[in-house]
Amino acid sequence: MKIQYPLVLLLFFASTPLISQVTLSGVINSYAPVTAIEPCQAKIITGTGTGTFSPGDRVLVIQMAGATIDVSNSASFGNILDPGSAGLFEQNEVLAVSGPNIFLKYALANEYDVAGMVQLVSFPLFENALVTASVTALPFQNGFGGVAAFEVKNSLTLNGDISANSGGFASQDEVIVTSNCSFITAANNYHYDASDWRGAPKGNGIAAILPGKEHGRGAQANGGGGGNDHNSGGGGGSQLTAGGTGGKQIPPSTFGCHGNYPGLGGKPLPVSPNRIYFGGSGGNGHVDDTGAGTPGGTGGGIVLILADTILANGHTISANGGSPVTAAGDGGGGGGGGGTVLLFANQLAGAGTLYLVANGGQGSDVQNPSDRCFGPGGGGGGGRVMTNLNGVAEILAAGGASGENLTPSAQCDTPASEATAGADGVVAPFPQIPFSGEQVVATAILLQPEAVTTCENNNAVFEISAAGNDLNYQWQMNDGTGWQDVQNGAIFSGAQTPLLSATGVTPGISGLAFRCSVTGPCTAGIVSDTAELTVLISPQANFIVTPLGGLDF
Repeated sequence: MKIQYPLVLLLFFASTPLISQVTLSGVINSYAPVTAIEPCQAKIITGTGTGTFSPGDRVLVIQMAGATIDVSNSASFGNILDPGSAGLFEQNEVLAVSGPNIFLKYALANEYDVAGMVQLVSFPLFENALVTASVTALPFQNGFGGVAAFEVKNSLTLNGDISANSGGFASQDEVIVTSNCSFITAANNYHYDASDWRGAPKGNGIAAILPGKEHGRGAQANGGGGGNDHNSGGGGGSQLTAGGTGGKQIPPSTFGCHGNYPGLGGKPLPVSPNRIYFGGSGGNGHVDDTGAGTPGGTGGGIVLILADTILANGHTISANGGSPVTAAGDGGGGGGGGGTVLLFANQLAGAGTLYLVANGGQGSDVQNPSDRCFGPGGGGGGGRVMTNLNGVAEILAAGGASGENLTPSAQCDTPASEATAGADGVVAPFPQIPFSGEQVVATAILLQPEAVTTCENNNAVFEISAAGNDLNYQWQMNDGTGWQDVQNGAIFSGAQTPLLSATGVTPGISGLAFRCSVTGPCTAGIVSDTAELTVLISPQANFIVTPLGGLDF
């Protein structure tokens, strides 16, 4: 099948030098956390990352987190109230570099919040590429990594896989507590302080973990909830669909410590073609013995590949969520949510199927004594695959299975002890990669309005031309008592555009002065010159007719 490239790709092919045939393996991208953005200069200030950036490099700007969530002590904990700029991304090009300051060639298409972990990722362009061994993403940590991205103008040959498996949000560190539970303990809160033995750490996702609410069964946006006392399992991480709930712990007798409140699965994230996400990490299992439980699995990262022709040779492009190891006892961690795979290709060629995979991780299995049942981890929700090759490649975005108890026990109602699998993920069309294409321009008025003289009942037009980005216009008029904004109505139209029209003018508005105020994100406001309207009164007949009479024709 033959698909045309989006226009934005053609623009980059035309403007960017190509790197000829290369062999690829390992981590091929450079990364840097973004500490500040000055959009009026298309300037990004970076912290310490990996690799370097040079003029002419193609780059991606991506915000990883920054959502606001419900933090009430209820099942609504973790519901997304406002996604903020989490998941927004775009491509651009480096114009100049001065130390940590990177100046981009084009204005940014999106607004970002650096408190939400924005990063700069290289997006190299090759003429032809051969993957000789696995290409991987650097695991996300310290605000950067987790993304494998590149473009190939001609042929991409796969003799190895491309992977961002477990490249996304990682779990919190394991916390081993001293449990003071009894058979009457009801550790049913949705959040606990990090020092409270009743709850295990939540998984990480697109919302920052808040001080005093680090632990507990409530999901942290797409991060799974931590298992509550006693020894219950963590919830699975998620992406666009929910993660699975962790399993319960059932003691040997009624008078033992129960674990009836396992971690809840991560919440589904807002669906948008303009947002791409990591998978959330699974919540930790509740642990009170060293080496017994497990933290949650790491979420899947992001893979973004554009190519003309792909020779798949039976290889895989994947962003799977991680599966925690088997717990030796106590609560098991939830599986990581699946990440995101974006692939556009004009055609597939060669032998062997191409596999596109963004599965959720399996929840942790648990080993337990035969007289009790510890809580396994919930499965991670499936990720998202976005491609134009639906129906040609084999695509999987399955939810991860729940963990199970590997030691038979009469206390276990089922091997999963009520832990559930993550929901299947989403397969969608390949989106247009956001790209402004606008170069940063200093705000200035290039054409000033001119005075207009016209007859009554005719029309009058005032016009300006201005340079700048995202400009707003407001025409104003002055009758001698001060400047007021012009309102669109019966006489005026275009009051918020560069061209103001007045229809059917009358002598009553003759002598009004007009100007235009120009504002925008990169200017405090500039005002045009003043132009006056003069309305001429139509000529009036002024003569006397005297009949002479006595004429006969």
